[in-house]
Amino acid sequence: LTVPVASPPQTLNPLFGTDATAKLIASLTQADLMHINPRTLRVEPALATTVEHRTATRWIVHLRRGVRFSDGAPLTAQDVAFSFQVYTDPKLDPPGRELLTVKGKPIVCKVLDGDTVELDLPAPLAAGDRVFDSVWMLPRHKLLTLYQAGQLEHAWEMGVAPDALAGLGPFRIAAIQAGRQIQLERNH
Repeated sequence: LTVPVASPPQTLNPLFGTDATAKLIASLTQADLMHINPRTLRVEPALATTVEHRTATRWIVHLRRGVRFSDGAPLTAQDVAFSFQVYTDPKLDPPGRELLTVKGKPIVCKVLDGDTVELDLPAPLAAGDRVFDSVWMLPRHKLLTLYQAGQLEHAWEMGVAPDALAGLGPFRIAAIQAGRQIQLERNH
């Protein structure tokens, strides 16, 4: 299947890709904890198996077991906590940060065990778990060093080698010809 696009993506970094092509590629190569089903408009688990709403501001999220990034590394609660840390970092200020901020304070993700996290909201959120649609879970093992060095904004720019990338979506990037084509293949 060949999909023509009007312009190449500005980045392959799902945190900073705001153009239509970058969003399309992220939607095919990345995955979220839960997403909105376009047919039913209901929130459904994706990487999460269940979400327990213990209180209006404390949610327990259980992750699907056996899920692996496209490079073979397992998805863990540490990846989820890292993702929330990065998405809500005011110094980094990624475009989606405000969605994960309630009354000026970030949603905090705590690791409970290898497959479970707790999301602590500063206050009840009217949008509920709908806010997590398209909040892509990031590979801590690939991005932590860049984040600590203050270089995460420049990670996965165009020209990056496909093996530097890792995602949880149904496809992975197999080849990149900058300005010409990005070839995707099924993510095993």
